[in-house]
Amino acid sequence: MYCSKYQKKRNERQNFCSNNKTVIIFFAITILASFILQTKSASADSPSLAEKIEKAKKNIVWIDKKYDTYLNLGETIVGVLKDENIKHVRLDFMDNNLKTIINYKYADKEFLISDFIDDWGFLQDSVPVPKDNKYGYIDKTGKEIVKPKYDDAYEFSEGLARVQKDDKWGFIDKTGKEIISLKYDYELDFCEGLAAVQKDNKWGFVDKTGKEIIKPMYERAPNFCEGLARVQKGYKWGFIDKTGKEIVTPKYDYAFDFSEGLATVQKGDKWGFIDKTGKEIIKPKYKITSSFSEGLAAIQKNDKWGFIDKTGKEVIDAKYEIVHDFSEGFVAISVNKKYGFIDKTGKDIISPKYYFAYEFSDGLAKVQKDEKWGFVNKNGKEIVPPKYDFVYTFSKGLARVMNDYKYGFIDENGKEIIKPIYDQASELKNNMIILEKGNKVGVLIIK
Repeated sequence: MYCSKYQKKRNERQNFCSNNKTVIIFFAITILASFILQTKSASADSPSLAEKIEKAKKNIVWIDKKYDTYLNLGETIVGVLKDENIKHVRLDFMDNNLKTIINYKYADKEFLISDFIDDWGFLQDSVPVPKDNKYGYIDKTGKEIVKPKYDDAYEFSEGLARVQKDDKWGFIDKTGKEIISLKYDYELDFCEGLAAVQKDNKWGFVDKTGKEIIKPMYERAPNFCEGLARVQKGYKWGFIDKTGKEIVTPKYDYAFDFSEGLATVQKGDKWGFIDKTGKEIIKPKYKITSSFSEGLAAIQKNDKWGFIDKTGKEVIDAKYEIVHDFSEGFVAISVNKKYGFIDKTGKDIISPKYYFAYEFSDGLAKVQKDEKWGFVNKNGKEIVPPKYDFVYTFSKGLARVMNDYKYGFIDENGKEIIKPIYDQASELKNNMIILEKGNKVGVLIIK
């Protein structure tokens, strides 16, 4: 066939491109295959969590116990030494080799029992510690940040902590500087940049410089939530914004904070919902309601519970004895005193057969049957059959379990990574677990 020189060149280019495309594709496939093999090889070489823990167990250095309690702060360890003859306990701060960093010889026993463990559990930069009925602050290493001089003190929130002295309240920063002078009768923690303060039996709000953004004028004023705060004037409740403007005139008998854009309000003995403009999206008509969670709120009718959506449509019939809040698309419900799970259409996902159940977290939910605890997944499969006296929530792929007052750990497949043979086992924090057995204590460090 006849073809011009231009057509010949075009055919040559097409053949060249076609051949090169084949070569490029070949090399791409080769490189991709090599990458997959390397990834698989690296994955195969990378030790599993169970293998890391098994190795860590072999490296534990066990020493004699010298403290009554060991607290895992993640970065440091606190040894608590009790003395029945005095009202204080001694706190020693140690590194992960259980070597002392700082000795502290004060902490009221009541504080240790009621507040200390919870406060340190959140690993805050500093927490209040009492001495001889006065409060100061120490950090996670045991270093004294603020000397004990306050009559009362709370943990930090948004960088400031509320403190009391001589019946007056103010705020300090983490250096101990009094940012807001002690002049209020009472106050709440900072939330969304503002804190509720009380003066002469009236409530208002201050910012972090101490400026009174909203003068104390309300009978009650809990903190801001989703940009609005509920306030009580006289005997009625409404909502204000951060400038003090009354977005919802106080006219309700009670109100709860906003959740997912709607707030529960009460008129007489009935409950409904309003939006942030004050519009009654769902007229008060229910005996009891919950706040919205994942787009649905629980309502009670004829002593049974069901769910409504944000338009007020009853999407799940009120036929349950007890309901929890939705979590990860499912909710625990009770029928005939047995717990199961339903989805947002009301479909039974896990038939009611458990004595108790918690919400889903990371795809698993704690369930109890025959006085034993385990975990189920969203398909209803018992990943961990109920066989433990108690189970704790998963954290970083591990959950503490207890049997016969002995502690261990399981992974998300239910495998006992650390068998429950220990008298005590701390929560996993910063890849560190404190284990106690008999009169010995050791620290397991996952690397």
